[in-house]
Amino acid sequence: MRKCLPSAIMTLLITFPACGGSGASGGGIQWKGFEEGVKIAKSENKPAVIDFYASWCHWCTVMEKDTFANADVVKKLSEDFVPIKIDMESSKTISIHGRSLKPADFAAMMGVRGLPSLVFMDKNGEFITQIPGYIKADTFLPILSYIKSECYLRHVSFEDYLHKKTDCGGK
Repeated sequence: MRKCLPSAIMTLLITFPACGGSGASGGGIQWKGFEEGVKIAKSENKPAVIDFYASWCHWCTVMEKDTFANADVVKKLSEDFVPIKIDMESSKTISIHGRSLKPADFAAMMGVRGLPSLVFMDKNGEFITQIPGYIKADTFLPILSYIKSECYLRHVSFEDYLHKKTDCGGK
């Protein structure tokens, strides 16, 4: 029976791939914890996206299954961002600016008032913006492009960016 255990586990992993959490398999988004994600963002000179979620949150689950499973979103997040996921139910603390915070306290510090919520940080780990609520993939992709191209630094509004009223030099 012992010899069969590894192959049984492999069969389960192939049949039921991980979804979400740190290091999701199957070519999906490779979510990181906060401290690791910020280090990677700084070393790779990439902005970070923080997904604040909870298992009881219906729209968090919908976003995971629809938006974060979208092939274009997976590609864009994987190539251009460092994706970070924070479980609001976790007891693990988050270290930032010499402080150790519970997930709920960190979320409040970032302006999160409900779930799901996304926070964007620049390549230096500085806050850019927070977006509350469920976001469809076709809405999320232009937001990612806007953040990646740093249009906000050029004072180009997201609306002007969407309607191509101003070129801010990015894709």
